[in-house]
Amino acid sequence: MFKYFGGVSKLLVPDNLKSGITKNTKEEIIVNQNYSELAEYYGTIIIPTRIGKPKDKPSAEGMVNQLTINIIARMRNYPFITMEEYNQQLMIELEKLNRKPFQKKEGSRY
Repeated sequence: MFKYFGGVSKLLVPDNLKSGITKNTKEEIIVNQNYSELAEYYGTIIIPTRIGKPKDKPSAEGMVNQLTINIIARMRNYPFITMEEYNQQLMIELEKLNRKPFQKKEGSRY
């Protein structure tokens, strides 16, 4: 993802999954060692979604739905021999999705 976007955001907001977040309370957030190392390596901060706050997640959940509909479903129609071929076509489909204009506002994901 970082390679695709050509950089790293200052802040990453992952889901509050148990394998990634050891503890998340009002007082402290403890991120597992792998997440901590990732954040340190890329110079970013990880702040997981708040527990029981569904307003933090709709855009991520909606994007997963869009990816499923617009990319994964289309990919089933292509014959692939290698993972490299699959990944190349995946990037083409991702570019198409990111450049597709929004319906209700100006611009695109790109």
